[in-house]
Amino acid sequence: FYDVTQSFIGSCGLEDCAATVLATIVSHYDQHPKRLVIDAGALALSKDRGPQHKNDYNSWGVIVGHPELQIVSLSQEVGIVATTDDTDITKYPIGSTLRIIPNHSCLSAACFPSYFVVSGEHVID
Repeated sequence: FYDVTQSFIGSCGLEDCAATVLATIVSHYDQHPKRLVIDAGALALSKDRGPQHKNDYNSWGVIVGHPELQIVSLSQEVGIVATTDDTDITKYPIGSTLRIIPNHSCLSAACFPSYFVVSGEHVID
Protein backbone atom coordinates (compact mmCIF):
# COMPACT_ATOMS: atom_id res chain seq x y z
CA PHE A 1 0.00 0.00 0.00
CA TYR A 2 2.79 2.41 1.00
CA ASP A 3 2.15 5.04 3.69
CA VAL A 4 3.46 8.27 5.22
CA THR A 5 6.42 6.55 6.87
CA GLN A 6 7.49 4.91 3.61
CA SER A 7 7.16 8.25 1.82
CA PHE A 8 9.26 10.12 4.36
CA ILE A 9 12.10 7.59 4.23
CA GLY A 10 12.16 7.80 0.43
CA SER A 11 10.59 4.49 -0.63
CA CYS A 12 7.79 6.28 -2.49
CA GLY A 13 6.02 9.60 -2.87
CA LEU A 14 2.80 10.47 -1.06
CA GLU A 15 1.05 10.24 -4.45
CA ASP A 16 2.08 6.54 -4.58
CA CYS A 17 0.23 5.64 -1.38
CA ALA A 18 -2.69 3.38 -2.23
CA ALA A 19 -4.37 3.08 1.17
CA THR A 20 -6.28 6.05 2.55
CA VAL A 21 -8.93 6.43 5.23
CA LEU A 22 -12.00 8.53 4.44
CA ALA A 23 -12.99 10.41 7.59
CA THR A 24 -16.14 12.44 8.17
CA ILE A 25 -16.07 15.74 10.05
CA VAL A 26 -18.50 15.27 12.93
CA SER A 27 -17.98 18.46 14.94
CA HIS A 28 -16.11 21.77 15.27
CA TYR A 29 -14.35 23.35 18.22
CA ASP A 30 -14.40 27.08 17.55
CA GLN A 31 -11.60 27.98 19.93
CA HIS A 32 -7.93 28.79 19.53
CA PRO A 33 -6.55 26.82 17.87
CA LYS A 34 -9.68 25.99 15.94
CA ARG A 35 -10.23 22.25 15.69
CA LEU A 36 -12.29 19.72 13.79
CA VAL A 37 -13.46 16.37 15.16
CA ILE A 38 -13.35 13.45 12.70
CA ASP A 39 -14.76 9.94 12.98
CA ALA A 40 -11.36 8.32 12.43
CA GLY A 41 -9.41 7.58 15.58
CA ALA A 42 -6.83 5.04 16.66
CA LEU A 43 -8.91 2.11 15.37
CA ALA A 44 -8.83 3.58 11.86
CA LEU A 45 -5.44 5.31 11.73
CA SER A 46 -3.45 3.45 14.42
CA LYS A 47 -1.45 5.13 17.17
CA ASP A 48 1.77 4.84 15.17
CA ARG A 49 3.33 8.32 15.26
CA GLY A 50 5.24 7.66 12.06
CA PRO A 51 8.47 9.37 11.05
CA GLN A 52 8.81 11.94 13.83
CA HIS A 53 12.52 12.23 13.10
CA LYS A 54 11.81 13.54 9.57
CA ASN A 55 10.81 17.10 8.66
CA ASP A 56 9.48 17.87 12.17
CA TYR A 57 6.55 15.57 11.41
CA ASN A 58 4.03 15.38 14.24
CA SER A 59 0.74 13.89 13.08
CA TRP A 60 -1.17 10.62 12.77
CA GLY A 61 -1.49 10.87 9.00
CA VAL A 62 -1.41 13.28 6.09
CA ILE A 63 -4.71 14.86 5.05
CA VAL A 64 -4.73 14.76 1.26
CA GLY A 65 -5.01 18.18 -0.37
CA HIS A 66 -5.04 20.06 2.93
CA PRO A 67 -1.54 21.00 4.07
CA GLU A 68 -3.14 23.52 6.44
CA LEU A 69 -4.66 20.68 8.51
CA GLN A 70 -2.89 18.39 10.96
CA ILE A 71 -4.17 15.50 13.08
CA VAL A 72 -3.10 16.49 16.59
CA SER A 73 -4.82 13.89 18.77
CA LEU A 74 -6.49 10.48 18.58
CA SER A 75 -8.75 8.62 20.92
CA GLN A 76 -10.19 5.20 20.17
CA GLU A 77 -12.82 6.32 17.66
CA VAL A 78 -12.26 10.03 16.95
CA GLY A 79 -9.45 12.26 15.83
CA ILE A 80 -8.83 15.95 16.46
CA VAL A 81 -7.63 18.04 13.51
CA ALA A 82 -6.15 21.51 13.97
CA THR A 83 -5.43 24.19 11.43
CA THR A 84 -1.77 25.15 11.09
CA ASP A 85 -2.71 28.71 10.14
CA ASP A 86 -5.70 31.04 10.53
CA THR A 87 -7.94 28.98 8.25
CA ASP A 88 -11.66 29.44 8.96
CA ILE A 89 -12.89 26.01 10.07
CA THR A 90 -16.34 26.67 8.61
CA LYS A 91 -14.59 25.99 5.29
CA TYR A 92 -14.89 22.33 6.39
CA PRO A 93 -18.60 21.77 7.10
CA ILE A 94 -19.84 19.05 9.41
CA GLY A 95 -20.60 16.00 7.28
CA SER A 96 -17.86 16.70 4.73
CA THR A 97 -15.02 14.22 4.35
CA LEU A 98 -11.24 14.28 4.53
CA ARG A 99 -9.02 11.67 2.89
CA ILE A 100 -6.11 10.64 5.13
CA ILE A 101 -2.93 8.75 4.28
CA PRO A 102 -2.10 6.80 7.44
CA ASN A 103 1.37 6.75 8.98
CA HIS A 104 1.36 2.94 8.95
CA SER A 105 -0.99 1.49 6.36
CA CYS A 106 -0.58 -2.11 7.55
CA LEU A 107 -2.03 -1.27 10.96
CA SER A 108 -4.84 0.79 9.43
CA ALA A 109 -5.71 -1.86 6.84
CA ALA A 110 -5.85 -4.55 9.53
CA CYS A 111 -8.62 -2.61 11.31
CA PHE A 112 -11.10 -2.90 8.41
CA PRO A 113 -12.88 -6.06 7.22
CA SER A 114 -13.03 -4.85 3.60
CA TYR A 115 -11.78 -2.07 1.32
CA PHE A 116 -13.16 0.06 -1.50
CA VAL A 117 -11.10 0.53 -4.64
CA VAL A 118 -11.31 4.09 -5.96
CA SER A 119 -10.09 5.78 -9.08
CA GLY A 120 -10.01 9.54 -8.60
CA GLU A 121 -13.25 10.22 -6.75
CA HIS A 122 -15.16 7.16 -8.01
CA VAL A 123 -15.56 3.78 -6.30
CA ILE A 124 -14.78 1.13 -8.92
CA ASP A 125 -14.79 -2.04 -6.79
